[in-house]
Amino acid sequence: LKICTPGSNTVQQLYSLIIRQRIAIMASPGTAPRRYIHLLDSVRPSLYIVDLSFESLNAQASFKGELKASLEVLKPSKQLELHAKDMEFGSASVALADGSAGPSFVKATLREETETVIFEFSDILTGSVVLTCTYTGKVQSAQRGLYHCTFECGIAGASTHFEPVYCRYAVPCIDEPKAKACFEVSIAAPRSLTVVSNMPETNAAPLAGGLTKHNFMATPRVSSYLLGFSLGDYSSIDMEEKDREIAPVPMKLYAQRGSEEMGRFALSIGVGSLAFFEKFFDQKFPLPKLDLVVPPFFPIGGMENWGIITLVNRSLIDDSASLQKRQGVAGLVAHEVSHMWFGDLVTPCWWEDLWLKEGFASWVNLLPLDELFPAWRVWDK
Repeated sequence: LKICTPGSNTVQQLYSLIIRQRIAIMASPGTAPRRYIHLLDSVRPSLYIVDLSFESLNAQASFKGELKASLEVLKPSKQLELHAKDMEFGSASVALADGSAGPSFVKATLREETETVIFEFSDILTGSVVLTCTYTGKVQSAQRGLYHCTFECGIAGASTHFEPVYCRYAVPCIDEPKAKACFEVSIAAPRSLTVVSNMPETNAAPLAGGLTKHNFMATPRVSSYLLGFSLGDYSSIDMEEKDREIAPVPMKLYAQRGSEEMGRFALSIGVGSLAFFEKFFDQKFPLPKLDLVVPPFFPIGGMENWGIITLVNRSLIDDSASLQKRQGVAGLVAHEVSHMWFGDLVTPCWWEDLWLKEGFASWVNLLPLDELFPAWRVWDK
């Protein structure tokens, strides 16, 4: 900051300095310049229909997946390339815009250096196509992608953290923030588990082997890193009567069974913030529900998955919590709720512009808190 001259655009100077430093490192002697190849330049997605099946949610357990991806091939090629990590692929096929079968599938090749899978076909593809493939993935032990978490009762569960580039651990896709598409998700999981995702569940049906298949509404167009779902021994709480009167959409909070009542304060902040931001942005919240989910383990404070905000455990507090703790939880929840518009509805095209959404959310979260708790004098802190 000392480098930036007084009276100038400090943020722009600092940003330019970072970019210049990055270029200097990339072009320094003895190192080859690195350039990211955007898959979105070749293929544009519009819809992913994702069907996942989990018999076990232990760390490193395998799960089965089936993907049907509606794609627009912008550069004619015999190959389709999607992001994929820690997966194995089985069958694949492609259909053309008129519904007829496309060229024959040749092979799928994983490229570790680019974290992609290349589907090769017998002839040139161009225009609108629908790619269908089967694959297996792994429940991650590290807290990224679709990761394992153990509930207090000893039951294995799993939750997602896809920002910035971890959706590719669960779903083959164009895993770039600009590559917005609709996601229609189905999840088969052990019958005793609760399953929550971005959108409301349309129906659930029992399957053989003690599984239940949960089908969810399709999302609006959204970046892959904002897809989210969580499976576990959850119990939920609904809004209190006073919050139902102001809530724009139904809201719930999910937490480990026995801990859910400690989420009352966080849920109330979520409702108040959502109502405030609808007026502030003059834009209706575009989804039919918003849930707050508190998994047993979460790698950061919170994540603004559209329609399913995930929060760290310290968000659960009781009436004895100090003012400092209450303010911390309130700031975190308001921050994530603000992202429902600034970050989710409107999204930076690339990660070098991450500061736009995070910097704005770090400021704007104070606005609903000032309205809800004027005695806190948040602008004086």
